[in-house]
Amino acid sequence: MDTLQSLSITDVYDRFCAGRKMSEDYWDYSLIPENASKMKKKYGISFGRDVVPDDDDLLDRLFEAGCEMLTETGFYCPDIGRALRVTRDEIDFALDEVPRNVPIGSGRDTVILEPRKRDSEKGPTIIGGPAGSLVTEELYTGTMMSYAQERCIDALFDGAINIPNADTYPDSPQEMYSVIK
Repeated sequence: MDTLQSLSITDVYDRFCAGRKMSEDYWDYSLIPENASKMKKKYGISFGRDVVPDDDDLLDRLFEAGCEMLTETGFYCPDIGRALRVTRDEIDFALDEVPRNVPIGSGRDTVILEPRKRDSEKGPTIIGGPAGSLVTEELYTGTMMSYAQERCIDALFDGAINIPNADTYPDSPQEMYSVIK
């Protein structure tokens, strides 16, 4: 077996181009639900009313189901209508390479994103904001300020400014203008 290494962006693109061709509707409405249902049954996953499981065995089964779902389903690129598949070895390698903490912000506003253990005393990091949603220019500053003033918010995830009287399409001048603004 070859020694695993991180995939470059070129590797990822090449693998997408060689991946299985399918429509986005098939991916969204057939493949994902079918595989999720299969994994739920195979691994005996049931939550009931408990959204956050605290059973170690269930947590292990969820992880295994997620890894198998990823190897069977892969990632979908709607721009080219193809799915990239990965192996379990690639998943394990990538998980080993994930940074254990990520600082965001600067100075006294720095927040360290780090994994939480099930019985952690530390609360979750709360990131607020319009998260990529379109917001009018008139409302943008006020919207961001309202999130920033909430005591429970640790970090902000900004939205995009909506350009009046213009459709903002990917790779368009309107998109660039919105990003600059």
